[in-house]
Amino acid sequence: MRNSIILILLSVFAFDVKSQSSKYYKPGHYYNLKGEKRSGLIFIDPSLNVIGIKNDEKSKKRRVNIDSISSVVANNDSLVVLTHKNKSDYKFFGRLVATSPVRKFYCIYKRTVSGGTGISHSVGSPGSGFVPHHPNHYSGSIPLYVYQEGNTTYPLERGNYIEILTQAFTDFPILVRKIRNKEIKYKDLNKMFDQYKSHTLQKPVE
Repeated sequence: MRNSIILILLSVFAFDVKSQSSKYYKPGHYYNLKGEKRSGLIFIDPSLNVIGIKNDEKSKKRRVNIDSISSVVANNDSLVVLTHKNKSDYKFFGRLVATSPVRKFYCIYKRTVSGGTGISHSVGSPGSGFVPHHPNHYSGSIPLYVYQEGNTTYPLERGNYIEILTQAFTDFPILVRKIRNKEIKYKDLNKMFDQYKSHTLQKPVE
């Protein structure tokens, strides 16, 4: 409970501090739940559950909560709003990292606190084995991987990553073999996605 309160305060503080500076606002847009596009200068930190938007550099910023957003694009960075295990009140921003014939995979960002990690809108918990492996770090956050089924997402963990990824990557047998034989391991999730992405880009267009 105490950590949750700290995380909420940290998230609010992180948003207030960064969103005060115009340098963090980039041209972009977001779509609301009705599919309506809203354009302007946007500040976004994927580990927070709110974005800032201004009409122009001189305008006052407005907060838009994640509950009112379906996707957002700013400074060539595209994020979608995801839910965890069909919990409508458990939302977070995710970046698409791979699309296979079976499912999609996203990277999400988890806020950190001194002496451990915590989250205001992510999945997994300290010691759960849900380990981050991605080069794109944000201040005060760590990246995590999730896979999508239907309209919700679930974490990739040590106990399920082999089954999930070998089912998803059947169109890349070499990578599937490496995963099954543990030539490439859980700590190398980012490498798995990079290899799969490179493979799909090399596939001829039918």
